[in-house]
Amino acid sequence: MVIWTFNPRNTKSLKPQGLKASQSAVPYQEKYFEVDIDHFNFHAGAPSSKTFQMRYLINQDNWDRANAGPILFYCGNEGDITTFWENTGFQTTTLAQEFKGLVLFAEHRYFGKSLPFGNDSFTNENLAYLTTEQALSDFVVFLRAFKSQIIQCEECPVIAFGGSYGGMLAAWIRMKFPNVVDGAIAASAPVVFFNSVTPLEEFNKIVTKDFKLTSTPQCASIITEGMKRLDALIANVSLANFDLINKVVNPCDEIKDAAGITILQDWLSNAYVYMAMVQYPYETNFLTHMPGNPVNFACQAFAGLAPYNSDEEVYSAMVRAAKIYYDYDNITTCNKVNNSDSAGNIDGAGWNVLACSEMILPMGSYGPNEDDMFPTRPWDYDSYSAMCNKTYSLQARYTWALDFFGGWDYENDYRYYSNIFFSNGKLDPWSAGGVLKNISDSMKAYYIEGAAHHLDLRLPHPDDPADVNLARDMERAEIRKWITEKKARTLRTEILNSSKISLESIH
Repeated sequence: MVIWTFNPRNTKSLKPQGLKASQSAVPYQEKYFEVDIDHFNFHAGAPSSKTFQMRYLINQDNWDRANAGPILFYCGNEGDITTFWENTGFQTTTLAQEFKGLVLFAEHRYFGKSLPFGNDSFTNENLAYLTTEQALSDFVVFLRAFKSQIIQCEECPVIAFGGSYGGMLAAWIRMKFPNVVDGAIAASAPVVFFNSVTPLEEFNKIVTKDFKLTSTPQCASIITEGMKRLDALIANVSLANFDLINKVVNPCDEIKDAAGITILQDWLSNAYVYMAMVQYPYETNFLTHMPGNPVNFACQAFAGLAPYNSDEEVYSAMVRAAKIYYDYDNITTCNKVNNSDSAGNIDGAGWNVLACSEMILPMGSYGPNEDDMFPTRPWDYDSYSAMCNKTYSLQARYTWALDFFGGWDYENDYRYYSNIFFSNGKLDPWSAGGVLKNISDSMKAYYIEGAAHHLDLRLPHPDDPADVNLARDMERAEIRKWITEKKARTLRTEILNSSKISLESIH
C-alpha cells in the first residue's frame, strides 16, 4: 500500500505503470479474461459498455482436481500482479502444496497490464471506473466463470487472500459475496483506517516506536532533533546553510529554498516509513532492494551520535539512513529528492486516484516530538478534497467504505459476517487501522509479535519470528475448516438433489 497518498508537489505522472516481466521461467501461466468496463451501466450505447482484458496468473501443479482441491485466489492490489505473486509464497507454494490447491492471482483494473482504456486509461474522463466496487465485480464475475466454464469445478472451495489493500479486498469480497468466496485471509488490511475511526497520529507513532526498538535506540531521538532543525530553517530560511545541506544531501536538483527543505523532509520521512512497513528479518526486493531488518540497519548510521551533535553530523546520518531504502546497492550518483517514486515496485499513479475517491486513509504527523519523530503535517479534509477535485475531477468520499462494508464500530458491524481471518503485525504502522481482536468464532484476528507488513503471507523463512509461524498455523486451521464446511454443504446439496430426483421418479 502506498504511503503519503498524495502530495500535490511530488506526484507520479498519471500514465500506465507496470514492472517488466522476468525473462526467466516463471511458475505460472499468464492469461486474460474479458470483463465489463462498467458493471453497473445498463445503457448499451455508452462508451463504458465496452469490455477489457483482465490479466490473471494461474498454477495448477499441485491441484487435486479429482477431489475438488481449493482455489487459492489472490485479490490483486495496487501494482503489477507479478509483484504480489513473487511476494506471497505462503499461498503460492506452502498452502498450494499442503491443500493441493489451484493458485489464481487476478490483476486489479488500471494496474499492470489490465488497462481498461489502454494508454488512455488515466485520462480524467476514464478514471471514474477505477473503483473498489468495479474491481470486486471483476473478481466475482471472473471467479464464477472460472469455476463453471474454465475448470468446470463448481464444487471447488474458493479461499481469498490479500495483503494490505489486497487484504481489504479479500475481506470485502467475502463480506459481500459469501456465495462466491468461502473464506478470506486478510493480512495487514487497514479496513477501519477511515474518517478518523483510526486516530490520525497512530500510523507515525508506530513508525517512531519501531525506530526506538532497534539496537541503536537514539536514532529516533536524533531524527526528531534533525526534523526540528529543518523546521526551524523552514520558518526562517535566512538561517539555512544551503551549501552545507546540498553537500550532505547530494541532491540531483539543488535545494535552495524553504520549499526544497520541506520536500527533503518528505523524502526522508517516506524512507523511514517504508522501512518500518517492510521490517522483514531477511533481505528482500518487495519495494526496493533492502537488507534484513532495514530499520535496524539504517539506525546504524546514528551509532555514536547524540541529538546535540552538529548539523552536518545529524543531517549526514539521516541521509545515510534514508539511502538504505532508496539506494542500498549504492548505484546512484545523486539523491533524487524531488522524485516521487518512493513506493518502489508499487504503482503510485493508480493508487493516488483511489485515494481521491473511496480509499482515503487519513493520517497526519504532529511532531517532531518523543512519540512522533516526523515534522508536523496535519490532515486537512477541505484542502485534500479540493485537490482531488482539481486534479482528477473526483469527489472525495471519506465514509464510503465504512458505510458500504461497515467498520464504524467493527466489533458490532462485523459480527454479521463470517469466515475471515485478519492478521496484523505489531511492527506494521498500518495495523493502526486493522482488526486486532476476535469478533466471533468465525471472524478471528491475530496481532503478530515482531512482524511487519503482511509478513505471514511471504514464503516461510528460517529467520521468521516464532509468532509469525503461529499465525500461519492459525490460518491453516481456518482454511481447513472453511474447506471442510464447503465440502459438507456440497454433499448436502447433492443428497437433497438426489432425493428430489428420486421423489420425482416415483410420481
